[in-house]
Amino acid sequence: MDVCICDSVLEHIRNPKLFFSECHRVIKKGGYLFIRTPNILSYFGLFSRLVPNKFHSAIVSKVQEKRKDKDIFPSFYRCNTIKRIRYMLNKYGFNHCLYGYEAEPSYFAFSRFFYLLGVVHQRYSPNIFKITIFVYGRKK
Repeated sequence: MDVCICDSVLEHIRNPKLFFSECHRVIKKGGYLFIRTPNILSYFGLFSRLVPNKFHSAIVSKVQEKRKDKDIFPSFYRCNTIKRIRYMLNKYGFNHCLYGYEAEPSYFAFSRFFYLLGVVHQRYSPNIFKITIFVYGRKK
C-alpha cells in the first residue's frame, strides 16, 4: 500500500501493537500512514473514558442528533496520547510528525456556557491536552 488513512479508528482498536505491526507490514517503504484520533488527555477523552461504552450511544445521540446508533462503536483508548503513538511509530519503523489540534467545540453546541468553556480551552490549553491528535507517518 502507498497510503493508509485511519480516521477516528485508533480509539476503537483493542491491540494497537498488532495495528501498527500490520501497518508496517502492508505499507511499502516510503509509504504513508495518516491518523486522526481523540486525545485521551483532553476533556473529551477523559469524559469518554469515564463513561462506560454501554452509555455512549445515549450521550452521543444528545450531542450529535443525526448520528445513528449503528455508527457508534466500543472505545478502548489504548494508544491515544501523543507520547504513546510516537512510541509505536518509532517501534514500527515510521518517521513521523504528531500534534494536538482543537477545532470549534461542536460537542458543546447544546449549551452556550459549555460552548464558551470549550472556546477558552481551545485557545489556551497546551498541545498535549488538545482534543484531536493528527499523525503523519512515513515508513522508513
